Amino acid sequence: MAKDYEISNGVFTHYTGSETETFTIPDGVTEIGGQSFSRNSMRCVVIPEGVTTIHKNAFSDCRRLVEIVFPETLTEIRQQAISFCGHLDEIVLPNSLRSVGDRIFYDCCGIHEITIYGEHFDLFEELFDGYDWDEIANDYGLCEENTTEVSLEIRRVMTDELPRLFINGEYDNLYMDEGTRCECIARVLKHHPSNENLLHTAQAHLPAIFGHLVHDPETVQFLLRQGVMTEQTLDACIEIAEKCGASDTQKLLTEYRAAR
Repeated sequence: MAKDYEISNGVFTHYTGSETETFTIPDGVTEIGGQSFSRNSMRCVVIPEGVTTIHKNAFSDCRRLVEIVFPETLTEIRQQAISFCGHLDEIVLPNSLRSVGDRIFYDCCGIHEITIYGEHFDLFEELFDGYDWDEIANDYGLCEENTTEVSLEIRRVMTDELPRLFINGEYDNLYMDEGTRCECIARVLKHHPSNENLLHTAQAHLPAIFGHLVHDPETVQFLLRQGVMTEQTLDACIEIAEKCGASDTQKLLTEYRAAR
């Protein structure tokens, strides 16, 4: 019987099967290769002990995926390793994890619970900044620098992947620079434009967030209808639209200003 996957030198490189429930990666694998599970339809993947690394986009656009079982040998999750998996709900990361790339759960908006280093967080209710990561590093014998790196990235999961925090207005104490903050607010706004808290947040960050909205006339028009833009903000946004070559948005804003 032909195998429905490919393994090369310990790296799981490609899954070609049609499993829709649970797939268990075979023993002997040490790494999960990039795009190895891209656009598959299974609901659960079990990663065996012995796997140390998950590469970029390993789990990409797996729209039905609700669970990944991680091994206690896992030390590294690379950039956007798990992306566009909107039905992932709860994540339990192993204590062995030492390094994470940028946006490891990119656009996985369904995640609301994460367990890491023995600490469980309901991300709809709790913030990370109340926890002593230095103490956690000592408890697990980890390098303080690496533990801080991981904790900051998981905080970014909260800010970048969890619209609920913005919707509830609970973003002020989260780790992120202003550029990331503006990008996140704009992206969440596109999916939840009518939320009152989010509209207040958007208004407070205009025109800074407008560069992330300028090519989305529909969202811009909604903001205009809600009266979010002041006259000063409107002028600044028209300049941004012109600089970005967003002619439809520029026309929309100019006509709105003329009609006021």
